[in-house]
Amino acid sequence: MKKRHEDELDKVLHTMDAESHWNEDHRQQLKKNILNDVDKKQRSPFFKGKLNVSYLLSLGAVAVITWILFVPMLSDWWRDSDGLTSPIPTGEETETGFAPFITEEGLELILKQENVDEGEEQQFTLKIENSGPNSYEFNEVFLEKKIDWESNESENVEFSDRSIQLGELDFLDTGETTAISFSIPEEYEVGENYELMFHARMRDNEAPLDTLFFHFDLDSELITLTKSELVINNRSMSPLTYGGITFIILSLIGCFFIKSAKGRSVFMIALGLALFLGYVANQQMGDADEMIIEDMSTYPYQQPLRNVVHIEYLDNRHAIAFYEWGAGTLRSFENVTYKKGVFGWKANGGTGGQIVVDDKLGWSFSNLEHQNFSQYTDLISGVIMSPDIVEVRVTSINENVYTADIVEFNGGRFWFLVTDGDDVSFATKTGLNEDGEVVEEHHSRAN
Repeated sequence: MKKRHEDELDKVLHTMDAESHWNEDHRQQLKKNILNDVDKKQRSPFFKGKLNVSYLLSLGAVAVITWILFVPMLSDWWRDSDGLTSPIPTGEETETGFAPFITEEGLELILKQENVDEGEEQQFTLKIENSGPNSYEFNEVFLEKKIDWESNESENVEFSDRSIQLGELDFLDTGETTAISFSIPEEYEVGENYELMFHARMRDNEAPLDTLFFHFDLDSELITLTKSELVINNRSMSPLTYGGITFIILSLIGCFFIKSAKGRSVFMIALGLALFLGYVANQQMGDADEMIIEDMSTYPYQQPLRNVVHIEYLDNRHAIAFYEWGAGTLRSFENVTYKKGVFGWKANGGTGGQIVVDDKLGWSFSNLEHQNFSQYTDLISGVIMSPDIVEVRVTSINENVYTADIVEFNGGRFWFLVTDGDDVSFATKTGLNEDGEVVEEHHSRAN
């Protein structure tokens, strides 16, 4: 095809040679220009002799859109496959069956099973060497009952039955090497219903970032670690960033196909409104439980072994999320208040604390009035450690008596009361049994 075009062009140029006073160079240059124009018209509309800016922008837009769509999934996969409880290889297997486990804090753990005879209590020795700069307290070996948090049916498990202490060490100073010997009673099926664990916390510091939870898998002979880590933002991309990048990319694509300035302006305004309204609609109509739990994952730190046990909706725009974290004697029960705005559910504040094992009726107070939480002013709540308690009454300083709500979940029971004006910060909390007798009572701090 190209050869035929050149032959026809040569005939025309030879005719022009006879009628014009140009030289051979002029004729060759004109021939070259004409052939180039013909070649450009036969190419893809994206090509103009070379890859132009519009074509490169289109390729970049497609690449970025693909990245936006797939990066969140890859990020979730990465967190699931390399989470805080992933096994950390630390050395070759020893004669004990367990490889030494060394943390970045300088703690080295070696678990040794002393007997392997069936029908006998399993005897173990946990050797601990502290070569780091920190001292530790609450050093405890225990069995933790496994809870199916995904199940919607309560297993009727009390907090007091969740952990069985096997051995403990008061303090572990820096540079110290010690051992805890313990046995596992036959009635507890480790691996099936219970998990063997060890926890320690840096002395004089109650921050969850300084609490370590070790898991011992007796079948695979592995030690794993769960702890908190600082997280600036656990989301792979914030909605604002996601929407901004999407707007820029779609605007570039739209401007490539829309030639008029007016059309481009209308398109960009309509696109911005569509993205904004779509995001607001998603936040208003989405699953509230999922959005609240997702928001909790973006806290500055991730509390170890955290589970949301109940979300109480006071109305359409105010909710309280109750959750626990930790295990053994280092288990805490806390809450976070949430308000729903145009952009969805956002954390407003919270309170709680470590569960006291010997306290049959735990409690903590939160001043909702200081959080500007609508008409709600006070929140008082806590775990129920005694199975005998079936009712909780709260007597305010104004002598008003309330019956608190009791919530059962897979890992135990807790109670809470929200008031809309009555002060219960100095209230008396009373736990009663089926016969109305007092099992535990905390008197008003004002008395």
